[in-house]
Amino acid sequence: MTYHDTEEVLIRVGREIGRMRRDSGMSQAMLARKLRVAKEVVGKIERGEYNIRLGTLLRIARIFGRQLEIRFIKVKGEI
Repeated sequence: MTYHDTEEVLIRVGREIGRMRRDSGMSQAMLARKLRVAKEVVGKIERGEYNIRLGTLLRIARIFGRQLEIRFIKVKGEI
């Protein structure tokens, strides 16, 4: 599955962050404290309503013991 729209990517990333948070037993408030952001920001991230910065993604990956991987995949018919 490929994503061309920023909104689609933010939604997918947010869902994955929410899944990792729930799987770890962490509340939104706990994650917010670790990130030093308001709880509402975590909710917006998880709903794909927040254009999350790369640095924040890296911090989230570390919190959950993950490594962030970004891939650029050639799409047929595109430059």
